[in-house]
Amino acid sequence: MLSKLTFESENLEVDWIGFNIQGLLNQKQLEIIANYLFQNFEFNSTFAIGFGGRQENLLWNSKNKYQVSFRAYKYADIYWEGVKIDFSGQNGYQFYNLIVANQVDWEIFNLQQELTLSRLDLCYTCNNNKMEHKRNFASFLERCYQKVGQNKFIQNVSLQNNHMGSILKIGKRGSPNYYRLYQKDRQIRFELEQRGPKIKFAQDLLNENQIEIFEQIMTRNFFKYSKKVLAMDENYTDWLVDYFRRQNKNQKSFLLATGYFKDVGAKLNNIDKKKIFFRFLQFISFSKTQTVHIEFFREQPYCIFHFKASDFMDFIKVNNKNHYQREQLIKFFQKLQTMNPLVKLFTNNSFQSFTIIPYVKTRKEFDEYGPWVIEVAILQEFYQYSYRFFFPTYFITYQLDFELQIKLQFIQSYSCTELTKSFYPQKILDQYKGANNKKKSDIKLFIKSTFYNALKHKMIEDNCQIKFKNKKRKTRDILIHDLTPLLIGQSYKIHFFEKI
Repeated sequence: MLSKLTFESENLEVDWIGFNIQGLLNQKQLEIIANYLFQNFEFNSTFAIGFGGRQENLLWNSKNKYQVSFRAYKYADIYWEGVKIDFSGQNGYQFYNLIVANQVDWEIFNLQQELTLSRLDLCYTCNNNKMEHKRNFASFLERCYQKVGQNKFIQNVSLQNNHMGSILKIGKRGSPNYYRLYQKDRQIRFELEQRGPKIKFAQDLLNENQIEIFEQIMTRNFFKYSKKVLAMDENYTDWLVDYFRRQNKNQKSFLLATGYFKDVGAKLNNIDKKKIFFRFLQFISFSKTQTVHIEFFREQPYCIFHFKASDFMDFIKVNNKNHYQREQLIKFFQKLQTMNPLVKLFTNNSFQSFTIIPYVKTRKEFDEYGPWVIEVAILQEFYQYSYRFFFPTYFITYQLDFELQIKLQFIQSYSCTELTKSFYPQKILDQYKGANNKKKSDIKLFIKSTFYNALKHKMIEDNCQIKFKNKKRKTRDILIHDLTPLLIGQSYKIHFFEKI
């Protein structure tokens, strides 16, 4: 189940919030609003008339931390008559927090006039400690500039330099979407200024304090537009990539889930270890399909569930009438409590101080001829872990050892932070050097099928890059559809690309 989208959950901050009150030109009515903000929330206020009008203090106390500006316009100025109320920067952040806390009396603002949300700026900030040189950030800005330049629907884009450094501006000031990207005090700021009809419809959500829905809509707008204008294959946008990975959870047909894989080569160095690890991934995916109840052990909540061994065997497409297969499965569950170290391979380390699976019981349901029933307790935090990568049912099952090795390497390659992935066909083919030609052909065909299935489920882009074993041959860019067993056999490495 997807977690709720909020500004806090996605590290977004309100950097500006503005309102229009159409028809309000009476300064005494305006002073009612200013006094309300001054007396209740310690906002100083300024007032000006028209575009070029000089700002004058309306209400002022040097002890106050926040400020709001009022600017009145006549129809002759901008074909609109009324007052604009703007809370900029930290003032906007503070006023929005008051809205969230349901402390704002909107009747004070309406004054029998038409109040509308006119502007909302959201900002994502990340530290620039990853990048040691200014030229790296300049290169990133240039790539974003080039990407936007190829979009015929965005007419205005500029890359400028000032005393603080470079700034990328996308869109026109006052347009529905105006994006800014720049560095300030060793922080990278991604800012989206939203105006017009796109946010006016959300006014009622604020008035009715439906903050959850409001933030969900605005958050999606921010990330959708950021994806549209930013280069997605840079370290600067890892937060953006991570967001869209998390949103892919709603694909119900994608049952196999993993986190970011760590270096598993040394730990899964033979086929038996690979089988156990893959079975563990299968079990975690299966557990998500079961009904659980919660019990506490040493103040930690655990998810408890029961299931028939045959149900799990059906899930992973193993013949449940096969006595040997059944015995192997029961042995797996009897060792499940010892598998904590496997969790480290595809999750963070936050679980390591807890027992993840403290209890496993296998028994016959009625007598020695009855079905095997298994009861398992899993740490709730682990059970609800926020996985980043999801694979369709094709990846859950295998019949032959080489199928397991191909699928596991693909899963491992795919489950990394980078958008560019690397698959090594020779690591698998080298293990079957002594096999007959038919088996070698089957292996290459299965690699091809694995890429086709990933493409079919829109997990990867329809292009890849082949690096050949023969170093004299140039790297070749081809479509996934043109990937053949011959090319696979000749390749040392296949670069492929995650679709976001």
